[in-house]
Amino acid sequence: STSWCGDEAGTLQNDLLCGEGDIESTKPTKMLLKLALIAREDEALRELIVTRPPDALAEEIPLYGFRCMNELKLEEYSLRDRPAFLYQMIRNYLALDDPAALDVAAMEERERKTRAAAEERAFAALRRSRGRLLRPPVFRWVLGNARLGVKNRENMRFARARIYDLLRDMFRQIGRTLTAEGLIDVADDVFLLTVDEIGDYIRGTAVTADLRGLVAVRRNEFDEYRRDENAAPDDRFETYGMAYHRNLFRDRRAAAPPAADGVLRGTGCCAGEVTGPVKVIRSPADDMRLAGEILIAGRTDPGWVPLYPSVSGLLIERGSILSHSAIVAREMGIPTIVGIPGLLDAFDTGEWVRMDGSAGTVSAVEATGTEASVGATERDAATEPPRADAATDAATDGGTDASATLDPTEE
Repeated sequence: STSWCGDEAGTLQNDLLCGEGDIESTKPTKMLLKLALIAREDEALRELIVTRPPDALAEEIPLYGFRCMNELKLEEYSLRDRPAFLYQMIRNYLALDDPAALDVAAMEERERKTRAAAEERAFAALRRSRGRLLRPPVFRWVLGNARLGVKNRENMRFARARIYDLLRDMFRQIGRTLTAEGLIDVADDVFLLTVDEIGDYIRGTAVTADLRGLVAVRRNEFDEYRRDENAAPDDRFETYGMAYHRNLFRDRRAAAPPAADGVLRGTGCCAGEVTGPVKVIRSPADDMRLAGEILIAGRTDPGWVPLYPSVSGLLIERGSILSHSAIVAREMGIPTIVGIPGLLDAFDTGEWVRMDGSAGTVSAVEATGTEASVGATERDAATEPPRADAATDAATDGGTDASATLDPTEE
């Protein structure tokens, strides 16, 4: 986009890819926004949702869904298992000051305008280029296929999530059967066994029949991982000889020194400047109350999407412009930066930052006591509705892992 379209800032591709529509990952959240808009207009329903605890609401008015955060971990509970999460999201939406923030049609129209403006900018530059006869059709073909590929990739992941949900149900039922037979203590212990160990036990070809003993070994090992904050391997590492022996799973290259100006840098995925408090969420066990803060996470998957309408910006430690968080943020017009090294260690919930979704920069600032505000960028000034921003504290807690889990981590 730089050589053909004169995009020196390197942000044109983000606007060209936004507003595609028909992406499965955004549909559940748009449905929740519509439900929140209905509740906002019905005083009795709004009062019920705002005052009753989410767990109690889930018992009185069940909502269903098979997606969840960390949805490629079989041991995670889906929204069907724990629907209270959905009610917390609706409560977050009802806390927004401006009802326009719940208007799905306005959101989609805003992104279509952004996309149309980016196309006009790109093709105007192409018509002025030396290859003005050949470049426009080539660019149009590449752009069309890029958009189709991004949409198909997200929709394929939706289909994958449905398959994992079937597997999750299957293994939970196996766990209940093994518990009823007195072979393990609780049904969820099944996720501390490997698929082969479960299958071999059922078929009668197991190396050991002591399933409870295998569960105890795994639990001790995983508890040790959780206690050790440095147990997680680096993004890239080398091993020599036996992988688990004398290898630290650390990158042997010298770590890049922190920026002298205190600015963290990543890849800007959706334009917009935001200044306000951050909310750090590390796992599904954390406090999910949001009211306009800038969300900080290590990585995201489709199960995080219901959080997005309640935030003013997204900062993600891992990922690229094709990450799930980037694709969905572009569809929803949320200023976003991904691939920010050291992000989770840099900020705590409640601290204030300034982020620039175009430049891909984020830095600490002094709290002003005023509301977090979306900056008046070319993308946002005329179209982005104001968002509420009362910060709330989060109590973090570690997630779980399991041998039976198939866990290709996000991006």
